[in-house]
Amino acid sequence: MNNYCECQNSGFCERHQIKKNTRQFELCNGKADSPDCGAKYFIAWEQGQMGATAPNDPKTVGDDFCADRKRKPRPQKKRGAGDVVKALTDKLGIRQCGGCKKRQAVLNHVFPASYEPVRAAKFEGPVIRNLIYHVYPADEETWRSNVDQIVRRWSLFNGRKIVSISHDDQADALRVSAAFPDDAEFIITPNDPKRGDAASFLTPREKLESVEPNEITFYAHAKGVSRRGDQADASWSWATTMYEMLLDYPKIVRLALQNKTASLGLFMARGDFPSVTGHMHYPGTFFWFRHSQVFQRNWRYMLREFHGVESYLGFMLKEDGFAGLLNLDCEPSRLYRPAFWRDMQSKIDAWKLNQTIQYGAKQKQF
Repeated sequence: MNNYCECQNSGFCERHQIKKNTRQFELCNGKADSPDCGAKYFIAWEQGQMGATAPNDPKTVGDDFCADRKRKPRPQKKRGAGDVVKALTDKLGIRQCGGCKKRQAVLNHVFPASYEPVRAAKFEGPVIRNLIYHVYPADEETWRSNVDQIVRRWSLFNGRKIVSISHDDQADALRVSAAFPDDAEFIITPNDPKRGDAASFLTPREKLESVEPNEITFYAHAKGVSRRGDQADASWSWATTMYEMLLDYPKIVRLALQNKTASLGLFMARGDFPSVTGHMHYPGTFFWFRHSQVFQRNWRYMLREFHGVESYLGFMLKEDGFAGLLNLDCEPSRLYRPAFWRDMQSKIDAWKLNQTIQYGAKQKQF
């Protein structure tokens, strides 16, 4: 039990100044049936995240958060040959090292278990909406324009907001971090030209790991910072369309993630990458994903290359785990041509009109 929790039952929490449902009450007092009994959530509320107000005397928790409750460990599904080997070595008392974990992920990918299809599952209460955002400040005007797009929609995210910054100069990272609200969390690393945003992608995911049914995360990045000329113009049209359609119509996001799929982007497509061909992905690499559908799979595996993030979900999910707001009936390479976006505008306008007709003002409600 969490001795710092002041809640007597579900309802309004005086300590964190937010309303908590039954599940959130269990997470706060350390009685939740989750790997850490809810410690991650209590710490986030203590820090004023996920819609809470930080108390005057914020507390930290230790390994004894679950100490007074005997809890059966949640059975982990075997995702491939790597998990089978680990189960055997665990029984033999062999401790896993860093190299063992890498081999486990590789074996799971090369020799996966049978694929588990995505099943519809309605949200059971208020939805926690996290953000992972990446910035490489290669072009001042472009990265600032991108950051402005995400900051103006900051209130949509009631969970953790984690920003990774890749830099060529430490001063650039400081300027980027100053452009975000105070409740942003930062991961700052030197730029890796061969891997791009893939170099730091797994770190924020480790911070957010959970299989909570009411938790989702949006991933995006400052798009077009390394593009020039017509490609830069097309990239900006592409980026603004993704910001608007994926963030300004939350009703559609909720319906898609609870009724149809594990993830959602603007377009979904099959494409070729240096290491894989015919791979499902979201061109542009802006997407939502549902924790309960993704973190129970082999989520640590990804390509250690420049297109690692774009190809990431395709290693866990098949086509039934993807959904796009618009159909893409051409090669993804055409998205870098301004003519594509001029031709696409009528379809975008028709989509927006349809949402207004179908949902009215409710299209803006999550």
